[in-house]
Amino acid sequence: MLYGPRIVIVAAVIDAITEHQALALFNVKLREIAVFLSAILGSYFEVSPNGGSVWTWSNDTDGAVQTELKRLGYWEKALPRAMPAKGAIAPVPLTPVKRPDLERHAIQHHEIHLPDDALSLWATFDRLPVPKKRQFLQVGSLWQAALYLREKFETTRFALMVGACEAMKPADSQFKEHNLYDVVEALLGKPSVDKLRQLQPQDRRSTHLHTGKFHGSEFVDHLLLSNFKDPSFDEASDVLWMTTRACIIAWLANDVELALPRRKQPAPWKPWLKRNAGALIACAFVAGLAAGFLLGNARR
Repeated sequence: MLYGPRIVIVAAVIDAITEHQALALFNVKLREIAVFLSAILGSYFEVSPNGGSVWTWSNDTDGAVQTELKRLGYWEKALPRAMPAKGAIAPVPLTPVKRPDLERHAIQHHEIHLPDDALSLWATFDRLPVPKKRQFLQVGSLWQAALYLREKFETTRFALMVGACEAMKPADSQFKEHNLYDVVEALLGKPSVDKLRQLQPQDRRSTHLHTGKFHGSEFVDHLLLSNFKDPSFDEASDVLWMTTRACIIAWLANDVELALPRRKQPAPWKPWLKRNAGALIACAFVAGLAAGFLLGNARR
């Protein structure tokens, strides 16, 4: 039950013209909250589907299996038409945290606890300009997808975490070649990126996305004390998980565009020359043959 699903009840005031528009805007707000909570807590949050039916089973008093068709999701017994009075509901417990937070925390047995800077982080997110807010949601959605995949797609989960870090780069084309290591160093400092480089997350991400190579234990029997599991990948996944979450929080808390070192841009003709090197060599070879043929005829 410690790993069972939890429910977060959200009450909000939405400015809208019609009830239909209010519901649509509220659903968007719920999705934003799910991404935000996934980022700051490092656990997967999603909007409860509240729809469809599934087969469920249980055991009766004699141990026999009983199957029953039930609805999927969570539904409150009472739906209030107004915000609850202040103080009517106990506040969410807050836990002191030191940033950057690069540690795993104990499992919470009862109510979910939030870090004590959660309210200030939400206020920062809420006042972001539209482009930065959209970028945060893009980053958070990649992180959210990585948390959702869990053990079934270990390497893809790993690649998505690298992608979430890279998605924090400014949109300017001059930062196109910057990668995970540049982002981590800018947000968490050189010691963090040095530790990460030793585990080669960028290379693992590239080989998986470009060749499909597995680095985790996909399609391997998870036997007790199995010697097929790669401990270095487990270590890299653990460090990357903590690093990515810390980077997202630091990036949001700073509320400024990520400052990455500018790299010297190559001369405009160099990329063209590199792309067309083969054709230029062939042309030069043909031109040389033609020149030799003409010189030979001229001497005769």
